[in-house]
Amino acid sequence: MIRRLSKIIPILILISCPLLFKPFVFAMDPELHSLPQMPNSEIVWQEKNLEVNGIVAPTIHLRSSAPMEEIARFYKEALIKNKWEFKDNFSQQNTLAFTKDNRFFYVTVIYNGENIPADVYLVNSPADLSLCKTLKDYFLQDELIQDTPGKDIADIPRYPGSKRRLNIFTPFGGLAIIYEVDAPPEEISRFYRQNLRLSGWKEERSLMQEVMGKTLSRPIGGVFILLFYRGEDTLLINIAKVPKEMDLRGKGKLNKRSLIIITKDVDKELNYSPEEE
Repeated sequence: MIRRLSKIIPILILISCPLLFKPFVFAMDPELHSLPQMPNSEIVWQEKNLEVNGIVAPTIHLRSSAPMEEIARFYKEALIKNKWEFKDNFSQQNTLAFTKDNRFFYVTVIYNGENIPADVYLVNSPADLSLCKTLKDYFLQDELIQDTPGKDIADIPRYPGSKRRLNIFTPFGGLAIIYEVDAPPEEISRFYRQNLRLSGWKEERSLMQEVMGKTLSRPIGGVFILLFYRGEDTLLINIAKVPKEMDLRGKGKLNKRSLIIITKDVDKELNYSPEEE
C-alpha cells in the first residue's frame, strides 16, 4: 500500500507546493474529448471531476504502455494543435501545463515501473491549479489564517481549532487534506485515535511498525504516522510539528504550530495485481 501511495500522490497534489474528490458525472467536456487518444492506450475512466480547494476540473484517466516522454510529446503536440499555449513543465510531478481563454489544461504521467503501463491524467481546469502563490498567504502565518476554499471530509472529525490549508478530492473517491493548528502532535494524535476508534476505525500499528522499522510509541523523525482501516477504506494521518527553522520571522509564534496531513483511499486508483507491483 505504501508503494501505491507514492505512485498516486503526484496526481493528488497535482502541481501544488510540495499533494470532495468524489465521483460524479458532468456534461461531456469538449476540450477533453476533442483530443486524440494515445495509440495503444486504454481509458480507465472519464467524465469525472477532480476538485482542488473548491476548483472543479473535468478529468480523464488513461493507461499507456508507451514511454513517458512519448506520451508527454503526443499530448503536447495535440494540445498545441488545438490552440493551447504551453505554460510550464513541472518535471518533479511529471506534469505539463497549458493555458487558453483563461482555462488551464494539465497532462500528468505517472511511471509505475518497468513493463507496467503508465497512468495518464488529462485535466481541464477553469482556474490555475498551481497553488503555491495562493497557499503562501495561508500557511505558517504568525496568526492562524481562515480556511482555504473547499470543504472538509464528511466522515472524519476535524481537530478543534484547526484551519484547512489544502483539500483535494479525486474522481475515484480518494482524498488528501491538510490542516494547520496551534497544538502539539501528541494531543492531536490522541484526538484522532480516540475519535476514529469510536467511529469504527481500527488502527493498524503492526504494519506501520514493520514498514518504518521502528516503534510507534514515539514519533518517527518528529512525525506521528497513524494508519487506520474500516472495511475496505484506509486512512493515513501524518502529524508534524513545524520545525523552528520554518519560523522565518523569528517571533516564536510557530512554536506550537503543527500540520495534519490526512489521506483516505488514495491506493484504490491503482488496481494492479500484486504480481505487477
